[in-house]
Amino acid sequence: MKEKISTFLKAITVIVILFLPVYLISPQTVNEKTGVIVKIDSEKFKPETGIEGGVLRRALAGDAKTFNPVMAQETTSTAVIGVLFNGLTKTNLKTLLPEPDLAQKWERDETGTVWRFYLRRDAKWFDGKPVTADDVGFHL
Repeated sequence: MKEKISTFLKAITVIVILFLPVYLISPQTVNEKTGVIVKIDSEKFKPETGIEGGVLRRALAGDAKTFNPVMAQETTSTAVIGVLFNGLTKTNLKTLLPEPDLAQKWERDETGTVWRFYLRRDAKWFDGKPVTADDVGFHL
């Protein structure tokens, strides 16, 4: 019987020793704002457009592995590519609805499985060459 009590006390001691550091380093305060949805007045939200030729600085977890959207598979690359390249559409920051970007308009068939995008005629690459449907198809 003494041996069972001794083994039980040893087990309790080991459990306390193993979990005490976890308890001591865990945060003691509760963040009361967690999970609270705050409504933002869209009239006061005014994003600013950057300056052409300016500098964009972002904190990343590491170096981007590629700047090719087709090859990008990790967040460090996709975070940079997202601000380097335009898409067919972009998201309106106020309404969160899609707006034209490289595409001037788009339509879908009645089944919703076929989409047709019409490219802007003035869409150009950074070197001035026109963006073509083949360019867009390469990146899909």
